[in-house]
Amino acid sequence: MKTPLRRTTPVVVASTLALAVALSGCTGSAGDGGSTSAATPVDSSAFTADQIALGVEYTGGSAGAADTSLDPVKIGFINVDGGVPSFPESTNAAQVAVRFINEQLGGVGGHPVELVQCNIVQGEEDAQKCAQDFANDPDILTVQLGMTVLGTGPIYTTLGESKNVVGQGTFNPIDLDQAGVAFYEAAAYATGPGVIVYADEYLKAKKIAVVYDGTDPGAAAAAQVITGLGPQFDMDITSVPATNTSEWASALAASGAQTADAVVMSGATTACVPFAEALQQLGVTAPVETFGFCQDSSVSDALGDYPKWTYIQPLKSPIGVEDDDVQLYNAVMDAYSPDANRAGGANGTFQMFVSQVRALNEVGYDNLSVEAIRKAVHDFTGPVFVGPPTIECGQYADQGAQSLCTTAAFPVNYEGDGKWVDPTDGKGLDVGDLALTGQ
Repeated sequence: MKTPLRRTTPVVVASTLALAVALSGCTGSAGDGGSTSAATPVDSSAFTADQIALGVEYTGGSAGAADTSLDPVKIGFINVDGGVPSFPESTNAAQVAVRFINEQLGGVGGHPVELVQCNIVQGEEDAQKCAQDFANDPDILTVQLGMTVLGTGPIYTTLGESKNVVGQGTFNPIDLDQAGVAFYEAAAYATGPGVIVYADEYLKAKKIAVVYDGTDPGAAAAAQVITGLGPQFDMDITSVPATNTSEWASALAASGAQTADAVVMSGATTACVPFAEALQQLGVTAPVETFGFCQDSSVSDALGDYPKWTYIQPLKSPIGVEDDDVQLYNAVMDAYSPDANRAGGANGTFQMFVSQVRALNEVGYDNLSVEAIRKAVHDFTGPVFVGPPTIECGQYADQGAQSLCTTAAFPVNYEGDGKWVDPTDGKGLDVGDLALTGQ
């Protein structure tokens, strides 16, 4: 197996003609996440007038292209991509979001957004190098964390409050209580409790088997949250890791999946197919709960269809939901990267770029500063693009989670033949501060 190239030099990704050159230098593979199309701008006719108006509403921009002759607004972006685990769909979604915002929504006050990307490939040294590079760039005022399931400790230590820092999800306990940092998704601290709430309210389950990808820190954190909530709901939960493809069947057997009331799988997209095959091998018939990573089209391609599971995520499902913001997200992906994975880390990354640009436009180009951007990010109360209708940053500060702005979780059931059903009718699951129990 070829070892991935280790590289942490920031990669600058701009819109239009510069994009093709910049993409060739990205760290890691973009193949699994889909790649953006060539740099030729997408014509506005790809979208309806209502869709453009909705995009303007969410970003605070203006219809039309940003002026490429104006100075760009740099946004730093750190993602885990190119190693194990890897989230190339998040990288792709960032590039798509920047192109859409620049080509259709006027950028930031007419100035184009410039994406400066740095990938964590091998661990904390990469993360620290990315953070140091961004700290040394005076033109980068705001930094977005992608699927940073590892490495955030050195990022927080290095950046401190010198930059505005936002993230798409709190994947580990260290993410919850960072001064000046905002997360518009709770990630495992919403989806983990969401699994338990769904199992309790909809499945009436008392014995739950949890299997998780032992090579993925984020998957392990989610499993820990789920297991930690067992006593509160009078549930018997057994959690077992699988550290390679061949171990899923043995992990399921050890977790008691064959006699459980419900089975939970915590892992990224690469875990979905071997897990599904292991279920079939053992003849497990209990209802299955998992996360949005398994909504990648590669899963349905490999299995012939999506598994008939419940998919729980911190945002609205990108599949089977007819809300206007979800339809806009899918229209953008259709236009810019039609073959890309839209689930996993993709929709969360896209959402956070939309939200960041909204804050930047609210402040105004001439008034941009770290403090002003941070205030705009933290004062925002919603609605969040493809997310909850309301958020409140800092609401959990007294519980040691000042970075967390919401604990929303959204389930969707796949019933086969292309039919997806939201059992909550759009309301989502009431997770509340259960998200903090497992920290």
